[in-house]
Amino acid sequence: MTLCKWRSRTRPDYRCLVPAEPGSDLCLFHQPLDNKDPEEFVNRLQNQIAGSGARADHNPPFSFVGYQFPCSLIQERVGLNITAVRMPRVIPDVLDLAEAVVAGQLILNSIEFGKAVCFEEAEIHGECEVVHATFGAGLQISHSHFRKQLVCRNSAFHAGAYPSYKSDQVSSMLATGTEFSDGAEFRNCTFDKSVVLTRSRAGHDMDFGYSKFAHGLYIVATQWQGNGSFHHVDARTLDLTGAVIRGGLLLAGATVCFLELRNVTIGGILSLPGLRITESVNARGGSVRQAYVGEGRPTILLLVRNRRGFDSRARFGNSSLWALLGKAFAADGDRHKADTAHYFTRDALLREAIRRGSWLWKCIGVVRYVGDFLFLRLTTAYGASLTRLFATWVSLIGGFSAVYFLLCRAGMHLFSPGSKGLEVPFSFGRALYFSIVTFTTLGYGDIVPGAGLGSALVAIEAILGGITMALTVMVVGRKFMR
Repeated sequence: MTLCKWRSRTRPDYRCLVPAEPGSDLCLFHQPLDNKDPEEFVNRLQNQIAGSGARADHNPPFSFVGYQFPCSLIQERVGLNITAVRMPRVIPDVLDLAEAVVAGQLILNSIEFGKAVCFEEAEIHGECEVVHATFGAGLQISHSHFRKQLVCRNSAFHAGAYPSYKSDQVSSMLATGTEFSDGAEFRNCTFDKSVVLTRSRAGHDMDFGYSKFAHGLYIVATQWQGNGSFHHVDARTLDLTGAVIRGGLLLAGATVCFLELRNVTIGGILSLPGLRITESVNARGGSVRQAYVGEGRPTILLLVRNRRGFDSRARFGNSSLWALLGKAFAADGDRHKADTAHYFTRDALLREAIRRGSWLWKCIGVVRYVGDFLFLRLTTAYGASLTRLFATWVSLIGGFSAVYFLLCRAGMHLFSPGSKGLEVPFSFGRALYFSIVTFTTLGYGDIVPGAGLGSALVAIEAILGGITMALTVMVVGRKFMR
């Protein structure tokens, strides 16, 4: 009796214990798809799974390494009238389909896998559906090719190590180098450990909506032709470093502790309404075509609820995210939102500067923050708001008018006796007139400040007026240029 001579690329020690077919070096399971009878294949493989028949114990029940399935592979209670290998609802051993080819559908609904499930370098031609399944030791689909959409919903992925995977690190799903020709869907799933999709490729949308990742989701250096959807995802880490997503990146309603968007390229829209970041974010080197953070958001209006459109409590990195959003708004021609993004970028930079460095640099950062707040942020919103600039004019002129009027009414001599118009009772109108002339540095000379407190107040108002007029010219000129 000559055993099958098929050899594995991923399992150097693997040896098939099934006898080769007459006139061939391969057994029925490893022969090419066009060289076997589907009905005979199903019957003999069912015997292997059930542990019955003449050749039942030659290979372990669920070891399908390199098998060429001319049929579908489905759960035993799925009511499809097709030629298929029927899998039991409880699989206590490792389900190993490394390097296998499944010509039909792969439907593993409501199956409880006691150990790891491995599709390393497998090729699935038909639809793949996994609903209400439990993976006791994770799922390994590295370097696999799913020609049609992979749909996984309402399933739980626990942690485990995989056959031939030489690493001490365990994960709930490993999909390094996997190709999803028609995209994939992992909705409402729970992953106890890390999920790794490094260098994966997708020809359509990738949907992870409403899933929970206890450790992290690593999608480094991937290339997706469709959208990457992470609606209402709950993840400790979402790492998209170096990813290329031709569609949009949708993060609405997601909760993420650590968000990595370094060098990410997004060909569509970056959608962030309701996103919540709790620890840190990094978006340096990223590029995005469009951005959306909510209707009418972001805005610099102080009384608007959720004016940023998303909630980031990260201590560092907010400036890089707002800079990325600002570039997207500017490229889309929305100058108002671009100015608002610049406002939040500056604010984040100053806050981050205070948190970094020694105590000396922290003190310098506080001084810079106060000065920046008083002269740029509060007065003009970094050039984004003419309304704040007008309010600054009114507040300073009106404030100094009230000071002059009240001090004169209190009997203090703020002005020189030779000033005109002081012989009549000094009214608020005269105080307002003098404040306007001083603030705009006109200085007609009809009312002259006296020595002491009067000269000090006038000098302060003149300096503030000069600064405010310079800001006015800058902001108005910037608006006209745009």
